[in-house]
Amino acid sequence: MKIALKDFQRERVEQLVDELRLAAGEASPRRPQAVMLASPTGSGKTIMATAAIEAILRGDEETAANPDAVFLWVSDQPDLNEQTRRKMLQAATSLTNADVTVIGPSFDRERLAHGHVYFLNIQKLATTNPLVRDGDERTYTLWETVHNTVSASPNDFFVIIDEAHRGMLESKADREQANSIIQKFIKGSPGEIPAVPLILGISATPARFQRLIYGTGRTLRPVEV
Repeated sequence: MKIALKDFQRERVEQLVDELRLAAGEASPRRPQAVMLASPTGSGKTIMATAAIEAILRGDEETAANPDAVFLWVSDQPDLNEQTRRKMLQAATSLTNADVTVIGPSFDRERLAHGHVYFLNIQKLATTNPLVRDGDERTYTLWETVHNTVSASPNDFFVIIDEAHRGMLESKADREQANSIIQKFIKGSPGEIPAVPLILGISATPARFQRLIYGTGRTLRPVEV
């Protein structure tokens, strides 16, 4: 990391990495996992998440690198994605522009690439968005890309659900749509994607994330800042 972590951040990053690795080792369709980083506003959640991602991708003193890991960071707002991406690149030692991508309208891949971090806002997953519809010379819908990635890398595909700012700017209808889309990753959606075995929730209000996964049978691994 280019930025020195504070003592409490370093401790939580170590715990977060341990929980993510344990979750990856145990994740399966029958044993889905949810790691939760409960991080108050201003505590440096992006910096901590970046440090954890680097540790998993590049390895550390205790554990070898996992170059097959792939991360999909999902949030409510496009500007939040770009802001988080910039912070990540400013803080990371080994991640470059080539490793970090905001998914745009022209995105069309069979599956997400190993060793990569993708950013996605939920509006791109609305049923009216071309990214999730067949046609328009598109080979794969975004749901097909996610489905293929889950199938190919069930223990290496981390979906990060970033709940920062939720409820502050959106209407009730927008919040309900956001929860509905996020639930597709958590519970699966017939005809679109299976439940993603590995979920990392980042929230300043952990009770809200706990409600999202309640009743899904996921093993919850909390990390509190």
